[in-house]
Amino acid sequence: MSGTRSIAPKAPATEPARRDGGALLICSHGNSRDDAGIRDRAAALAGRTGRTGWRTVAGCCLFGAPRLEEVLFSLVDRPVRLVPLFLSDGATMNALRRRLGEIPGPDRVALCPPLGSHPDLARRVAGWARRGRRAQGWPADGTGLLLVGHGSRRNGGSRRATKRLAAAVARDGGFAELRTAFLEEAPDIATALQGFRPRCRRVVVAGGFVEHGHHATVDVPRLLGETAPADQDVAYLGPLGAAPWVDDLILDLAAASAAGAAGAA
Repeated sequence: MSGTRSIAPKAPATEPARRDGGALLICSHGNSRDDAGIRDRAAALAGRTGRTGWRTVAGCCLFGAPRLEEVLFSLVDRPVRLVPLFLSDGATMNALRRRLGEIPGPDRVALCPPLGSHPDLARRVAGWARRGRRAQGWPADGTGLLLVGHGSRRNGGSRRATKRLAAAVARDGGFAELRTAFLEEAPDIATALQGFRPRCRRVVVAGGFVEHGHHATVDVPRLLGETAPADQDVAYLGPLGAAPWVDDLILDLAAASAAGAAGAA
């Protein structure tokens, strides 16, 4: 009989030795349904500002609330370094650039690369998944890893980013097989689970979502419960954005932007 479990990630966070001034603004996709945890993430980062050097930390959404323009105009500290919590430099990044371009005084914002561009992301995801597997007491041989992305029938950026991340995670090892699935294009979760080789009767599932939104916290667990084969055990890690080490990557990207600006001055 199959079982679907949720695993709370427990990776220790470290404190990057970074210094800048001004404001750090993080931006998620967001939607009208919820803020995808952006306020909580900003609050967690703000709790570390004494050691990371940012005078102000705030969060906003490209779509929905808290709205990008409203949060940006509320910030007093300068410069403002904006870290997009996106996995790829695709359609959503382009929409963010357009919105910033429509705001008076666009030079007030330094746009950092998206979170998915961080060179350490794949290694962190691989370690997170292996910890989840070990927490279940499952051996590497006989356990598969499924990385679930959003996907889109209109734009291939999400699919390509998920595939690139999966390939890099696979090189890090720790699983008998790695597959990908998507919510809005093929293969879907049911097909991907059924596609694992017979020896992979246990599957760790990682949500390739930076946000803690409805897709990551409701849709994926529901689909896993509805479609997992009867003879397959499935453990869901949750969205990668919930892992504590994501804050380190955000701070790294902001600090790299600050260092680049200082070097160019």
